[in-house]
Order: sequence, then C-alpha cells, then structure tokens
Amino acid sequence: MDWYTSCSYEPDRKRRFHTVARARLRCLAAELGFSPASFDLRSNQGGIAVSGEITLHHERVYVQVCQPATRADTGILIRSCEGRRDYTGGCNNFAPLRLLDDIPALAERVRAVIAANGGRAHAACEGEDNRDGRAGSGRERARRPSRNPHQEVNHDRHHIGPHCQSGLGILAGSGART
Repeated sequence: MDWYTSCSYEPDRKRRFHTVARARLRCLAAELGFSPASFDLRSNQGGIAVSGEITLHHERVYVQVCQPATRADTGILIRSCEGRRDYTGGCNNFAPLRLLDDIPALAERVRAVIAANGGRAHAACEGEDNRDGRAGSGRERARRPSRNPHQEVNHDRHHIGPHCQSGLGILAGSGART
C-alpha cells in the first residue's frame, strides 16, 4: 500500500486506504495486547477532497490515521485519553504513515505515549496553550467535556484474526483478507 498516494477525488483508492488502515490498526491493537472489547475501530470517510480518518480508540490511547492535506509526514496521530468517550485526549504526537508497515515500531511509539502520560491524559503539553491562554507549563489543563467533534461511522469491534500475525492483513490489490 502506498500510504502517500492521495485519496482525494479517488473513491476506490480511498476505500482501499480505509480497508488497509483498519486492518493495520487491528494488528496494532493485537501487538499492544488490547482485548477486542477494550477498543473501538472507527472510520470516517470525510468528503471527496480528503482521505478521511480511521481511528483506534482504546481506554488509554487514541490512534488516528489520515493523509494530512498539508502533505506533511504526520499522518498518524497518537494521544493519550481517559476512556473511549474522551475525544479530546492529551498532547498530540505524530508519526509517519509508513509506520503502518512496521507494526512493532508503531506499537513502541504508542507505548511511549502511554508511558509518558503517566495516567494524566489532560495534562498541559509543552508549548501548547492551556484553556486560560497560558503556555503549557505542567499545570493541569482544564478538563474539556468529552464529545465527538466528528461524525464517525462504521464502528467495528471485529475479531483480531490471524491476518495480523503475518503483518500483511490484505492481499495486494485484491482487498481480500489473508
């Protein structure tokens, strides 16, 4: 899968992007030892001009995949959270899309975000503004109400199958699961 070929205005490519990214996020959940009941896997196709996003939302971490409109190599967002109803989470941490082809390396990044958080998903992030306008200084950020800012569809808690063990997930070009 070429993660960097744009999905904009290409519905078949977007469908494949979502299918493969969902399979890789399932593999990531397996690599992290998440039980299927402990996370949600969502897909928001977005409009025709964007890739949309695919989200793995666990009790302690939120991982979202998209193709940034800026073309920056920041297509994977990783942030801590306080449960699956927390859509705002902790500090944003970005990783390149190519890590979807290296699930163990992506899992290490996710583990680092969870460990660095120390259980405080809403602690102020260095360089970010707090809700009161002060730069992040380690003070606790005001707790924002948990709400879903996007209409997210295709909720899924599919079985984590043997396709994750191969690291492939999808047969090239066919869309069939291995």
